[in-house]
Amino acid sequence: MVGSLLRWLVRILGFSQDHSAPGSPVATPLPEELAEKPPASTWRFLSACVRGTSHVNDGLPCQDYALVRETWLAGESLLIAVCADGAGSAKHAEIAARMACEKSLAVIQRSVRRISRRGLDETALSEEDVKQCFLQARRRLEAQAETDGTPLREYACTLLIAVVAPQFALFGQLGDGAIVLDIVGDEMQTVFWPRRGEYANTTWFLSGTDWESQVQIDRRSSELRHLAMLTDGLQPLALDDSRKRPHAPFFAPMFRALHGQVDVKQFQAPFRAFLESNDVNDRTDDDKTLILASRLARHDSAD
Repeated sequence: MVGSLLRWLVRILGFSQDHSAPGSPVATPLPEELAEKPPASTWRFLSACVRGTSHVNDGLPCQDYALVRETWLAGESLLIAVCADGAGSAKHAEIAARMACEKSLAVIQRSVRRISRRGLDETALSEEDVKQCFLQARRRLEAQAETDGTPLREYACTLLIAVVAPQFALFGQLGDGAIVLDIVGDEMQTVFWPRRGEYANTTWFLSGTDWESQVQIDRRSSELRHLAMLTDGLQPLALDDSRKRPHAPFFAPMFRALHGQVDVKQFQAPFRAFLESNDVNDRTDDDKTLILASRLARHDSAD
């Protein structure tokens, strides 16, 4: 059923109405004094966060959050994508997810300003920059909890980060969810396999006492064709747990469709409709976040 729905998604892309959801990804250049006029975009990308049926039934908001930005240094593109899943048991889960995403994005953007005169060579950003995203996001949650007089556990959330430059890519993850890579000349793969906690249906959160030991960071130099990021609500559909790898038939049709979609806004409505569909909700009742990004060839970006 999900496979037929994916085919429907691809088939109707050219006929959907324009729809820009709150928090839709946008291409954001650096401040004028730090960057040249942005060239044509190197990526086509979009994201959506939708409420799970259990949250709808319980009158709860969507507790996921996601941000995607494309910036430029010396004519080169840098894609930054972050997403977070607020713990269902936490009172301020949706606030935590939003704050963690906003702070980690701000940390990377600040690092980009620092290196703006140098350009995006192999030494431009390091694993330490990604580590700082988690550290500063944690401090942001601590400050908010102190201001509210609320225990930090009420701001529990996961956090996933991807920073992709022409010569390298950096990734970070705390908790479940997945970062999926489609690499030239290789099989589709996750950067990290989702980490679960000691008990069933539990994971590690940014608010935990041992959060630092659970952060995973990786650097890759492989050439990416496509990138996806998801929260755990989509894991039953998107990941093959028995083989510990992405379920390629879930991602491949959407990657192809996004890559061929000149006006990404035309993709937003059917993309969101797919995530809210009965066929998907029959497999998962949790909130669902999905980020898709497709790297363009030079001649594609001129379209």
